[in-house]
Formats: sequence, C-alpha cells, structure tokens
Amino acid sequence: MVVLLAQWEVYRIPLAFRLVRRKGSPGYQSEQVLFRQMLGEVVLPRWCSKVIVVADAAYASRQNLQAIQVRHWWFVIAFPRSWKFTDGHSLRDLVAHLPRAHYRKVRLP
Repeated sequence: MVVLLAQWEVYRIPLAFRLVRRKGSPGYQSEQVLFRQMLGEVVLPRWCSKVIVVADAAYASRQNLQAIQVRHWWFVIAFPRSWKFTDGHSLRDLVAHLPRAHYRKVRLP
C-alpha cells in the first residue's frame, strides 16, 4: 500500500492511498507510478504555502524527483547508496556514513 499523508503540526492526515497489486495481475502498476499519480491528483488548500515531500529510498527515482520539482515542491528523500550522479560517480563514492561513536543523544524537554 502506498499512502500519501499530510502532516500539520502534530496531526497526520491521510490524503490518498493506493493498493499495490501483485506483479502479473491485471491492472498492475508499480509503486513508483502510483506515487506519481497521487502527487498529480492532490489538491492543496489555499493556505498551504510550502510542501515538503518526505520519502523512503524506494521512491528515489528520477521521474519521481521531476514530478516533485515540476510542482515547485521541496523534498527530503533517502537515496540508495547505488544512486548515480550525472558525472558517473555513485553516492557511496562521495558520502560515507558516520560511525555510531560520533553521534550523541539529544533530549528535548
């Protein structure tokens, strides 16, 4: 299931959802296609001035990024380490994960 949520302060409001059918079944569409369809169908209220799309690495595709950027929205997406840049380098060549020893706990009141 692909779910499109709107988060407003502490509230999470479901805007749309699609069921993913099994591959080979009639009417099958990939999660990527369903995601782009839902982005195209969403109607934003007038008071909504900024949209930030947050997605997992499973939704990091060039078509999805273009669909988001065409609408002038922002995005925060976890890219897979195998992601290739236009110059041929992959993300794993340019970015290294920090070891856990470099993290510190932060507690909010």
